[in-house]
Amino acid sequence: MIRRPPRSTPKPSSAASDVYKRQTIARAFFDACDFGKGWEGCKQFCHHDASFETEAETLANIDTLAIYCDWMIDALEMLDKDVKVKVKAIAHDRDTDIVLIYGQIEGTVIIGPEPMPMKTDYVYALNFEDSKIRHVSKIWEFNI
Repeated sequence: MIRRPPRSTPKPSSAASDVYKRQTIARAFFDACDFGKGWEGCKQFCHHDASFETEAETLANIDTLAIYCDWMIDALEMLDKDVKVKVKAIAHDRDTDIVLIYGQIEGTVIIGPEPMPMKTDYVYALNFEDSKIRHVSKIWEFNI
């Protein structure tokens, strides 16, 4: 005889489905933002007034996600066409509803007197509300 849980018990697949949805939205946001699609390409995944913060001096005056996403367009234009952007890891914390994305950008900086190789690692902490991104913290130390 096969024992089944009582009908009032939530299905484990429901919780797994929420995790999958959050990670899918987070990954879609990452792909749009970090491949230079700007706010126009990112806003479908975010609240219209989503906030942004980081301790990186380069981004000290940016406090909205819209401005940050548009800044990424300009940042990518400083790199050669062979720039590599990748997700190294992704995780979701159900208790806080935060998705962490560990990313990396590698390429050659083409502004300045000479081309210069560059590789930088960073983490996004994406806070969700109602299946959309409400706030992003970027953990990043970038020195030129």
